[in-house]
Amino acid sequence: IELSDSDAQFVNILSASVDNGKLTKTPEGTLQAVDKGECLSECSGSSQGEVADAELAAQPLHRPRGREPDLQFPSSFWLQFVVLLHRMLQQTTRNKTAMRIQFAHHTMCSLMVAILYFNVARDGSQFFTHMKFSIGLVLFYTYTHVMVPVLVYPYDVKLFKKEHFNRWYSLNAYYAALCVAKMPIQFVLSTYFLSIIYYFSGLPLEFDRFAIMALTGILISLVAEGMGHSIGAVFSVTNGSAVGPMLIAPFMGLAVYGFDFAPQIPWYINALMKTSFLRSGVAAFVLTMFGFGRETLDCNEFYCHFKNPRYVLRFLDVEHQSAWGEIGNLVILGVFYRLTFWVGLRWRTST
Repeated sequence: IELSDSDAQFVNILSASVDNGKLTKTPEGTLQAVDKGECLSECSGSSQGEVADAELAAQPLHRPRGREPDLQFPSSFWLQFVVLLHRMLQQTTRNKTAMRIQFAHHTMCSLMVAILYFNVARDGSQFFTHMKFSIGLVLFYTYTHVMVPVLVYPYDVKLFKKEHFNRWYSLNAYYAALCVAKMPIQFVLSTYFLSIIYYFSGLPLEFDRFAIMALTGILISLVAEGMGHSIGAVFSVTNGSAVGPMLIAPFMGLAVYGFDFAPQIPWYINALMKTSFLRSGVAAFVLTMFGFGRETLDCNEFYCHFKNPRYVLRFLDVEHQSAWGEIGNLVILGVFYRLTFWVGLRWRTST
């Protein structure tokens, strides 16, 4: 701080001495090359002289080749993870305005959906309304957890790059802490949102059925957040705001395709649908609502073809599928987007 706050020539001398962070001075007094954008955490001063010496800046720097540098950190991975996790949790709890906004958002949306679909899940004459109900739940989880990282995370990436460049912590420790720190608030808010809708929509008051639907909603939110972080790690806020909806649009098309002619869908289209986590979410919700031995629905008309839940599953061509299979597909897609997020962070640290 003293050097950078005084004469500007010292900054140039220091920068040239370490090749802008690409070289470091070891205790033996030799300079070693490290990866682009990185330097070793322990840059001990040598007895040969001060790094800021102008003569050192003018000397040719030796870059050893043929072997990778052994990048070390002053603390272990576990300690880095614990400290970062504690910091991120504190940031979440101290940002009370954001928490109030999220709570109000989930409350208002849950009440709105509950009013629109009040006791719909009991009515056997409203087949397409059941589909709209399932799609609405998936859309809420998707856009809520995709757009927030897209709009917020690009600013966090800049701070992460500076701290990682200074060798405060490793990429893996930061990535693991960030993924874990987001989970508690997601679990609570997702379950809170679904509990209100579950009760007012008229679904059977069965804990197992509710738990599977809550698990499905949490997994959709985690997959969507992974996609949002992947976009936010690579793109700016402006570009990410366009890329996010652009990527969701084809997945949404696959999610709503073929509800009225599901048995006639070709096998390759069904395989393509498996790549859409929105489709897996809709299928998991439908299988949970009308499967697991659901009793006959109410019918207020002369004839209700879909009052038998098994007819609904057969018409949608998911009679032989399992809700657990769709949940497993959500887990696979969640791992994929989390790996994409890690690759995006890795790319940002190398630029």
